[in-house]
Amino acid sequence: MAVNFSLPQWNKTKVTQAIYQLLIGMLGASLLMLVFHFIEPSKRIVTVDVTGLINHFVKLESKKKTSSDQLKIQVQIFANTLEKTLHELSDKQHMIIFPKEAIISGAVDFSEIVAERINIKLGLDLLNEAEAVGDKT
Repeated sequence: MAVNFSLPQWNKTKVTQAIYQLLIGMLGASLLMLVFHFIEPSKRIVTVDVTGLINHFVKLESKKKTSSDQLKIQVQIFANTLEKTLHELSDKQHMIIFPKEAIISGAVDFSEIVAERINIKLGLDLLNEAEAVGDKT
């Protein structure tokens, strides 16, 4: 008993139509990708020294004579302001923000810009490192 396998006969026009449809689909997908690339620009990677900002804030607050309850409120306000500032920068300037410690090299440091914005919102002086560390020179 012999098994007879027969392959379907492919019509030349059906094959060319299938190839044309595939190529037109690929062209359409490429055009869509190109359009979306221009609609939403690529995001650049920047760093912020979050640990340094927090350390400066802690040093500034430790110089003040505040109760522990008041200190907890100030820390919560600072944390919320820091988070909102980072989100605003990320959204408005199309950036991906990483902690400075996470990136070895090649990213722009936005720590001073974030500190300036926090200073304006909270009336602090996070940029003055000598005051934060306690140096009077």
